[in-house]
Amino acid sequence: MASFLSLTGHENEAVGLFQQAFRLSPRPPLWLPIWYGHALHLLGKNEKAAEQLKNAIARNPKAAYVHARLAAVYVDLGQMDDAKVAIDKTLELNGMFTAKNLIRRFKSTVPEKNAWLKDLVVKAGLPN
Repeated sequence: MASFLSLTGHENEAVGLFQQAFRLSPRPPLWLPIWYGHALHLLGKNEKAAEQLKNAIARNPKAAYVHARLAAVYVDLGQMDDAKVAIDKTLELNGMFTAKNLIRRFKSTVPEKNAWLKDLVVKAGLPN
């Protein structure tokens, strides 16, 4: 439910549900920090978003789309060197990965959010 809420413009509600899920799950599934990081970023809680996405990467370092999602957060934080490293890792893992692929994965019902996310990863160096 929280993942769905984060894609439909209800990030505050999503974050509350993600926090509850972490409290209830001693070993949360891998997708939980990915989507929690996504919702936090949508709310502008960039440091916390980066922390969650780095946690997800530590658990599955081969998930190219998570590296790309982290790059978007780094751009928002003004950490362009880190964003570039994250994009380089994305492309090392999947040389065909594009901004369009990332938007498909995190497609919002709010078109402006899709454009915002796409703009961030393109600024980081991900091909359109």
